[in-house]
Amino acid sequence: MEEMRETIMPVPDPVSEQGVSEQSKIEDGKRLKRFEILAIPTVIYAVFFTFCMYDNPAGILQIFLAFSTIVYCRMMEAKFEITPKKDTIFLELMMVLLGISTGTTGNGMIIIFNLLGMFLLTVVRLLHNAHDDEKWDLGKYAASICVTTIYALEHVVSPIVDATVFFKAEKNERTKTISAVVIGLLLAIPLLAVAISLLMSADVVFEEVWHRIFRLDMTEWFLITCTFLFGLFASYGGIAAVSEHRVKDAVAEKKKLSAIIAITTLSLTMVVYFVFSVIQIVYLFIGKMALPQGYTYAEYAREGFFQLLTVCILNVIIVLAVQKHFCKHPVLNGLLAAISACTYVMGASAFLRMLMYIDVYYLTRKRILVLWALITIGFLLAGIVIQIFREQFPLLRYGMCVFCACYLVLAFSHMDYFIADYNIIQMQNEGTLYSGDNYDDLVVGYGVAKMNYLNTLSSDAAGAFAGIEPSYYKDYKSAVINSYKKESLRQWNLSHYLAWKRFQ
Repeated sequence: MEEMRETIMPVPDPVSEQGVSEQSKIEDGKRLKRFEILAIPTVIYAVFFTFCMYDNPAGILQIFLAFSTIVYCRMMEAKFEITPKKDTIFLELMMVLLGISTGTTGNGMIIIFNLLGMFLLTVVRLLHNAHDDEKWDLGKYAASICVTTIYALEHVVSPIVDATVFFKAEKNERTKTISAVVIGLLLAIPLLAVAISLLMSADVVFEEVWHRIFRLDMTEWFLITCTFLFGLFASYGGIAAVSEHRVKDAVAEKKKLSAIIAITTLSLTMVVYFVFSVIQIVYLFIGKMALPQGYTYAEYAREGFFQLLTVCILNVIIVLAVQKHFCKHPVLNGLLAAISACTYVMGASAFLRMLMYIDVYYLTRKRILVLWALITIGFLLAGIVIQIFREQFPLLRYGMCVFCACYLVLAFSHMDYFIADYNIIQMQNEGTLYSGDNYDDLVVGYGVAKMNYLNTLSSDAAGAFAGIEPSYYKDYKSAVINSYKKESLRQWNLSHYLAWKRFQ
């Protein structure tokens, strides 16, 4: 019985165990090499990232963060033998310009868009250099960004695992140097914390200078540490994900659907679009036909611009989808061109309606964004029309250049200034803003509501208040001055400074 048990007991497979051992050694070798490449530059970048970003999304340091991100990416690409392409300079220039915009505006909405744009541009430049993206379209790029982000999240613990493998490995001269530097950096953190605390208590001038630069309490060091760890793990994981080249370069060739399906669907849609476009031209643009009873041209013009904006966006998506998923056909191309033409009419109608609406209800940020979106769609649609008849047209690169150019105009426009300037002039012309020195001189309700909105604008609007009595914008002035006084040198912002100086 005992002999039978010995016979049926599983016998270890030495070949299998050797295979697992070899695979483990290969993985450890990859981790070791990755840590040697990434460890020190990533720690340094994370420190600079923390210095620029902590409690400071709108400071002038965003320019230097953009430069440091570019330098860090280029260093890592060189280490992983990824050659930057010539047009990468365009993406890097955009990153720097977004950093400049952030440091020179007080508009919180623009600042958020800028930060999001800098992140997306960083990912795009890494993917662009690491892959053959010549045939990628917008859908492929969006999917690749999402997949790369997921891969980066998979590497969230890689710095710890790679460090464990590194410190367990046998040391040569290079690894000894890296180990010494990493240990030195880790030891420097508590040492600096103690030294700075003692020096601040020893010298009041040093303490004043330190607070002017950082203005931090000891309780904030936890948040600083979190910011540092985010910068460390995000950058390490992102570079690790891109270096593995797990995103496929090839674009899957899908069987295209019959053009007859699209022709049938779009023909019916085109009839509706054509009737709508004729109505816009006759009623709104020319104004030669009578409106339904009880409607004025002003009321008619102020309706539906948001719906029209939505239809314009849907039309762009429809045209792109049909081009991608349906076979080519001359009739289909004509229908797509006709839909594009109707989209221009709809966009012009929405634009004109918005202008008339602004003429009555004044400017706001949302209304400027609608006008900007319609203009941007117009430029993008021009490229789509070209691609309908010229398939090799580089639509993705054209679209990126157009969108970036249009966004830069918006980002550097200081829209809050134009909002305040336009609204104040309109209020003065209409008599809802008097030249007296008392806020109560405003017409009750209408004028007060308009001034209340202007008092919520960012520091970009400060110059527009010069022509009216200070009592009308006392809340705005107080908020701008108090906000600037609370900022440290690290948080310095050109727009905040100019507004503060104007009110001194």
